[in-house]
Amino acid sequence: MGKKDDAAYEYLSIPRYFADLFNAKYFGGRQIVDCNKLQEADGRVPIENGPTRFRDIKKRLPDGTKFIIVAIENQEYVDYEMPWRIMKYDCAEYERQINEIHALKVKEARRKKKKISWLEKKMDEHDKLSPTFTVCFYHGKEPWTGPRGLRDMMSFGECGEEWKRIFNDYHMLLACADDPELAERCNTQLGLLLRVLSARGNKEHMENIKKDQGFRHLEPETGKAIAVLADIPKLLDYMNDCQNMGGEIDMCVAIDEMMADSRRQGEKIGEKRGEKRGEKRGMKKGVDRVNRLNISL
Repeated sequence: MGKKDDAAYEYLSIPRYFADLFNAKYFGGRQIVDCNKLQEADGRVPIENGPTRFRDIKKRLPDGTKFIIVAIENQEYVDYEMPWRIMKYDCAEYERQINEIHALKVKEARRKKKKISWLEKKMDEHDKLSPTFTVCFYHGKEPWTGPRGLRDMMSFGECGEEWKRIFNDYHMLLACADDPELAERCNTQLGLLLRVLSARGNKEHMENIKKDQGFRHLEPETGKAIAVLADIPKLLDYMNDCQNMGGEIDMCVAIDEMMADSRRQGEKIGEKRGEKRGEKRGMKKGVDRVNRLNISL
């Protein structure tokens, strides 16, 4: 993973932010995913005839006697294979569960000292799988222009509409950091992070979000995530100073310092360009003067 994906992983691994992303995106902010009930889960994904891969974040949510599997894949750039990647992860999870059912039936048969056929170890009407939900959290700067489902990756030919109608799609759960509605439905400081990410590159929007008092009382993990994902290195420096002095993290101070640095840098660039233009004008005048003297001679 890259530096920004690492930061997103570290932040969303915290249960309250993990749950908030699911609840904000898919349940309108209702607390369907209880962060206090989330359990850590093994993120290894054994791909058949391939290397073992790891999901970014995977957790289990108890639901009666069963579990619901919830996972997040962090994405910094537009990946036109993303629906297929997520489908492969989800299918590998279902395969793992099926293999586990097979193994339990074989173990039970051995305990009873019975032989078991390949058919007897397969799932029956009483066996059920735990549903898996994987969200792609896209935090890149550019708008997501990639596919949102397996259907979007297909070319259906001249009779496309007919084939598309019966195609068994695999819809991708996509949460984009620049979605303003997503930020509004958050119940934790994840909403502050999303608001900053949606304002990247827009000075006016950045000035507006500074009016929110929440940015003057940032939790350390939110401050770090904002600093890395929104490219505000001044915030990391300011956070270190605040933590050393035991003070609160006020992002607005760091942004003001960053903007002041940008203005000073712009002024220096302008001064250098002015000096170069002045030098060029001086050289041109000198050449013209020499040419006039040569003509008069």
